[in-house]
Amino acid sequence: MPTTILDTVTPDMQTYDEETFGPITTVVRVKDTEEAVRVANDTAYGLSAAMFGHDVHRALNVALRIDAGCVAM
Repeated sequence: MPTTILDTVTPDMQTYDEETFGPITTVVRVKDTEEAVRVANDTAYGLSAAMFGHDVHRALNVALRIDAGCVAM
């Protein structure tokens, strides 16, 4: 199977919260930081997450709100 990116994934899609077991990743688009944190925490697994941003203080504040075993920055 070729590497695949599924864009504009929504919660009603199977790939939103199920592991695909293949070279597939999903993109869930959000409108703001609050929705991003809600989506990041909308999982039963939460093993790891990653935070990227230009403003390191803002990124750290958001990272602290993500419920995961490890949040990389």
